This record gives sequence, structure tokens and C-alpha cells, in this order.
Amino acid sequence: MLISGHLVVRKPEWNYDFSNTIPPFLQYFKDSQLHEYRGIDRFAWFDFGSAYYAKSLSLPKDLLYKSLNSSKNYWFSSFTPTDLATAEEICCYSNYYIQNQYASIVLNNSVNEIVAVYSDYLADYLNEAISVQEDTLEFLGYDAISIGEWSLIQHGLFFPNYDKFCSKFYTYKWKKILNLNGLFNSLEEAQSYTFDYEKDMILNNIEECGKQYDYPKIYTFR
Repeated sequence: MLISGHLVVRKPEWNYDFSNTIPPFLQYFKDSQLHEYRGIDRFAWFDFGSAYYAKSLSLPKDLLYKSLNSSKNYWFSSFTPTDLATAEEICCYSNYYIQNQYASIVLNNSVNEIVAVYSDYLADYLNEAISVQEDTLEFLGYDAISIGEWSLIQHGLFFPNYDKFCSKFYTYKWKKILNLNGLFNSLEEAQSYTFDYEKDMILNNIEECGKQYDYPKIYTFR
């Protein structure tokens, strides 16, 4: 099977800003009905970037960050997916960095993980794909993203500031459709959700985003 590459993201239970005293999203990720959001909008590449701006990276890693940051990156809110070896190097360092910065919060836990992604948009945009053995990956679901911005699922159904949208669609409709990973099982479901999201943008119930979308398949490693 083909994938577009790999992303380093926070594990669902660690997907919040550690500089805040109270983790604002934690109650949403631990919802007894929805379980957790396991898409790509989980502080992707965040700790590696934090280390760069704190000038904590060694010269090789500093150059790696600059290389990734200057490459094709207009897909999500940061780098496009990388090969597995690069993702593993970044994930390992990100976990090391965050444990040193917030030892009292994360203790000895690894807060970042690697996910694999594929979308037709990325296949065209990057003009390349990576072949992997299908039995090494487990399909989590489809995310729905506004290209260059955010996940419509995370922003619309998990973000606590958008109560109007959450109460209207999360409670009565989409809560029943999302799978246990907080994602959609089919492309058609993700596209239908995007249509409802756009309707709430028109009603000013949710922050407006660009209207160019992608629906990446998300995988985790078995």
C-alpha cells in the first residue's frame, strides 16, 4: 500500500499546551461516548519547533528543522509528512525535549507518537508516495482538514470555545457517526461533515476557514 509520509503528533491524552495550568481539551478527549481524537491536529511537530525557537537544537537538528521548514509545507499548519527515519528522529528528540522542559507534568511518559497519512491531494502535491507493507499499519479513520489551517473535526467537535457547533451537531448527529478514534470511517462521511461545518460558518457559529479541503487517511503502527 502507499502512504504520503509520517507525522509526529502528541498522543491524545497529551494534546494540550503544558504552559497552561489546566489542560483545556482533556475532558473532550476523554469523553465517555467519543473516547478520543486521533487525527493529525495534535500539536503536529510542535515540540521540535519549540526546541528550535528555544535554540536548544544541536547543529544537525537545527539544519534539519530549517530544511523541513523551507520545503513544501502548504498542506497542514506545519511540515508536510516525512519519511519514517526522519519522523523517528524527530519523535525521539521531541519526547526527550518535553520531558526535560515539563518533567513534573509528563514524568517519564512519551507524549509524542508517529502516524502515517495518505491523501490524493498529498499524492499530487508531493508528486511522490511511500510503499509500505499493509500489515504494519492499522487504519484509524479519515480526518477532514482545511488546507494550511486545521482539522475541521478537532476544531468543530473537540474545541471547547465553539459550544454552538458542538451542541448542535456533535450531540445530535456527528457524535453517533465518528468512530472510536474521533475520525470518520469513510470519505463520504468526512465530506458530509464538511458540508455541515460550512453551513455553521455561514451562520457565524464557528470560525471561518478557507474552503480548500483534504481528507487524509490516518494510520497507526501495529
